[in-house]
Amino acid sequence: MSPTDKFQKLANKHVLIIGGTSGIGFGVAEAVLSSGGSVTVSSQRQSSIDSALARLQASYPNAPKPRGFTADLSSPAVEQNLEKLFEQVGKVDHIVYTAGDKLAITPIQDITYEKIIAAGQVRSFAAMLAVKVGCRYLTNPKSVECSIVLTAGVVADKPRENWSAVATFSAGLLGMTRNLALDLKPV
Repeated sequence: MSPTDKFQKLANKHVLIIGGTSGIGFGVAEAVLSSGGSVTVSSQRQSSIDSALARLQASYPNAPKPRGFTADLSSPAVEQNLEKLFEQVGKVDHIVYTAGDKLAITPIQDITYEKIIAAGQVRSFAAMLAVKVGCRYLTNPKSVECSIVLTAGVVADKPRENWSAVATFSAGLLGMTRNLALDLKPV
């Protein structure tokens, strides 16, 4: 391996970042491009995708051209929306899930069943369905060369006032990820 090869660890690899147009997801997209990989980002809004793609292309003009597709993860049709996303994207080597929505910060006295379900839609339920659908699109699902990464917030370990609904799903995502590691090994 030449000295420059060690920085091209994702050469010829395709990474899908669900929630890749801002924050951590956008940072991951930048890291993929700077490591020689190709990237596809997804967001609920086309305007967010267009902005992210323009910034990525401007910052990495010699990298493979990034792509982007919309996917509504807040809809009851989330599984069908993810199916459509993966059909558009095609085969990937890595899936990174950083999608989020407006945090459901609510005092316990104002929590309702509907608010609890809404708090988990994007941050938990859609994440599990993204793994379910995405497994079929990994280039080699039985290889350690493929991966699925799920992200959660620190509230799982560091409680904050009025964040009980969010913490429920943040901590749950950590447990789900550990269990998925068994279900999907070696991915």
